Amino acid sequence: MNELEQKMESKLEKQIEQMKELTNQNVELKRQMDHIIKYIRIEQDNREEKNNEKVKGSEDVQDNEEGQDIKLEKQIKQTKEELLKQNIRLKQ
Repeated sequence: MNELEQKMESKLEKQIEQMKELTNQNVELKRQMDHIIKYIRIEQDNREEKNNEKVKGSEDVQDNEEGQDIKLEKQIKQTKEELLKQNIRLKQ
């Protein structure tokens, strides 16, 4: 081989090494990106779950309040009926 061929071969070998290194870097970057994407999805799922719990919690509170309102209305009605009965007895 003459000197020119040796230089070209050396240059090609360097390019091949650079390509290998870039390929390795790309593989590592892809792995990191996949990890980051997975982390982001987990965080989003956690946020959605918390939001759903808040909504369910507020629905439970609302259901509880409605239940209490119904109980109070029944108590008011019973109290009115009792007062009417007592009033009738007093009149007799």
